[in-house]
Amino acid sequence: MIYQSQILQYLAANKQDFSRKYRLKKLGIFGSYARNEQTPISDLDLLIEFEDDTSDLTEKKDFLRKQIQSVLAYKWIYAGKNISNLFSVNKFYRMQFMYSVSRRDYFCLLNMLDCIDKIRQYSSKFTSADDFWEDNQAFEASVMNFIIIGEMVEKLSVELIDVSNNEIDWFKIKGFRNILAHNYFGVDAEEVWLILSI
Repeated sequence: MIYQSQILQYLAANKQDFSRKYRLKKLGIFGSYARNEQTPISDLDLLIEFEDDTSDLTEKKDFLRKQIQSVLAYKWIYAGKNISNLFSVNKFYRMQFMYSVSRRDYFCLLNMLDCIDKIRQYSSKFTSADDFWEDNQAFEASVMNFIIIGEMVEKLSVELIDVSNNEIDWFKIKGFRNILAHNYFGVDAEEVWLILSI
């Protein structure tokens, strides 16, 4: 089993290289390893904060994952600060919030963050709803990820929804998923673009 001290030593030794190569502001651990309560089957949970203007986030996260995994030979999960407006709070609150959720809710939230990251990358090169609509591949991929986000919301526990409902309008997120799923060929590109522009 890998130990907390080994992980922290590795991250500290490679901090400058990671920052230069992947445009990271911060890279840390949370979850069981941060509390030093890991077991042989624990995941390694990393909190990544990219520079605000970083592009190709999915690609950079994948390369970073492979680089760390090749050395530590371990599974991992990431949560990136600037890939989502899902939580309109700072990264420190998000870390505390992640500690308190169930494993099922935790994975649902991370899946939603990943979908939002993909949507942003698919839509980043467009400047208008018309341009976005004309690129069928990018538009349909984005719509599918919106649908997945809504489906993840459906899987969240009542407890999590109740405690976070003042920050996040889960009902609207689920409603938008239903509109997209049940009226797929009548989707309003302007409405999708408006949500992307928020």
